[in-house]
Amino acid sequence: MESVESPVQVAVIDDDEDQYVLIKGDLDTIEHTHYQVTWIDNAQDGIAAILSENYDAILLDYKLGGITGMDVLREVDAVHTHPPLIMVTGYGAHELDVASIKAGALDFISKDEINPTVLERSIRHTMERAKVTRALRKSETALREFNRTLEAQVLDRTRELEKSNQEVELFAYTIAHDLRAPLGNVRGFAQILMLEHAGELSPSGRDHLKWLLEGAIQMEGRIADYLKLSRASRSALQKKSVNLSKLAETITTSLQMLEPNREVKIDIEPGLHAVGDPGFLPVVMENLLGNAWKFTAQQNLAHIQFGAAKSSSGFSGFYVRDNGVGFDANSSEGLFDPFLRLHSQDEFSGTGIGLAMVQRIIQRHNGDIWAEAKQGRGATFYFTLEGELSGEDFS
Repeated sequence: MESVESPVQVAVIDDDEDQYVLIKGDLDTIEHTHYQVTWIDNAQDGIAAILSENYDAILLDYKLGGITGMDVLREVDAVHTHPPLIMVTGYGAHELDVASIKAGALDFISKDEINPTVLERSIRHTMERAKVTRALRKSETALREFNRTLEAQVLDRTRELEKSNQEVELFAYTIAHDLRAPLGNVRGFAQILMLEHAGELSPSGRDHLKWLLEGAIQMEGRIADYLKLSRASRSALQKKSVNLSKLAETITTSLQMLEPNREVKIDIEPGLHAVGDPGFLPVVMENLLGNAWKFTAQQNLAHIQFGAAKSSSGFSGFYVRDNGVGFDANSSEGLFDPFLRLHSQDEFSGTGIGLAMVQRIIQRHNGDIWAEAKQGRGATFYFTLEGELSGEDFS
């Protein structure tokens, strides 16, 4: 330790004046460092001295009348200070030494070990540790302030982004809604031309009219799908218990009625419920089961399943599984993006809006959805919902 120009300020908090005199005498014998020693003979003044942070090192006696040095440490710690404190314990009281360090003291000295060398080493060690502790505390304070500022900025940016997204979505919704009427006129007049005046057109003209009509119908479908997607993103949710098993049964029965010649094995786990919007959860089930039905059309014996997904910790969500065409998981990025399709229109009909709508509905229920699949070996869609309930809750 290098010599310092100003004296090292040391406080001795001890109700025994003889102990103070002994410590002061030992410190006075140290030639290369000048110690300015202050005696404090009671706990309350000692606490005030510690909190003042005017001392480079503080020697605190473990016994101070009716209270202990540990009581002092606890009271000081309540105001989150980290004093350069050395606990002076009794003879051979090693368990107190350990307890003192845990309570916040930076070092300890046993009374039977006090001498100039031990005092100097302990004070030097405590001053260095206190310096590091103060630097860490300053850094932690700066980091907390930085985090508060960053959190406030992120919150402001998030609000701005949400507002911007809402404005963009409202604008897009308005445009889509306003386009329906003129587009309907285009489709209507194209149909009239096709029905009443097709014979007056050349073969090339009829082809052009056919493409115009098909394009208008396709665009109307896209607009209708977008408006559905917008509704799924903006409409208020009503949370109720929904019987997903019964929904699955109703949906698959309707699908079988539409295509009675198809041979499809359907397994639905009974009694599965979830808490969610009774208007939106059917949309989730219709799209997932409808996709499973559609993409198993090429199978001689199709197999569609709906059930509860279970992990090692128990119930963890729901799944819809099929043995259809599946898809390559490596090329499925953007699977839930609007209007993205993994299969051509010639292979399977659709607009590519269904899974995007399903994801938005599930996310609005604070849930998640993901898929596992292999090309030609089917697909499984897993989803979770906030407040989901297994069948056991209704047994």
